[in-house]
Amino acid sequence: MCKVILVSRIHAVYNCNRKITYIATGIVTISEFTASLLNFLNFPGAVAGPAGLSGCLFGRPMFFVWVSPLICQTVLCLFMLHRAWRTYMQNGNSPLFHLIVRDSILYFLTMFPIQLFNCLVNFFDSSSLAGAGGPWASAVTIAVASRLLLNMREEYFRRQENLRGPDASYSLAIFRTGGHTETVVN
Repeated sequence: MCKVILVSRIHAVYNCNRKITYIATGIVTISEFTASLLNFLNFPGAVAGPAGLSGCLFGRPMFFVWVSPLICQTVLCLFMLHRAWRTYMQNGNSPLFHLIVRDSILYFLTMFPIQLFNCLVNFFDSSSLAGAGGPWASAVTIAVASRLLLNMREEYFRRQENLRGPDASYSLAIFRTGGHTETVVN
């Protein structure tokens, strides 16, 4: 889900350039497919976890499973840095653009060490710590993806408040169930 958000942000900052969007989508697709395939191929090497832990650990090194997302996230960050540099050189001053670039780079700076840790642990020590970084990678990805969306939402409402005034209300969603319509207002 987070990679979809990152690709949509790249799509936005590159002014809806389909070529760039297709390239970024292709990179994400190849990365996910490669990681899934390598995970599937390594699954026969799964062994029972230590006493007290549920699930299974992989008996084989999972180094290559973690390399694919590491490369993918690096390339997506390079796309964002390239666009940020070009906009900076052209004196672009959009608060939303800066928010998108900042959050994307912070996402990368948060996830890169975790992915790198997973790569190194699985490369050097495939027995005791092999599965240690997996839960962290999942949890941090979810938290940061939520933050990416919430920051954009806050920026949208801040801009609307500047345009309409502080007492304006905003319709967030309309729910229709069984002939009853309910509007949720912020």
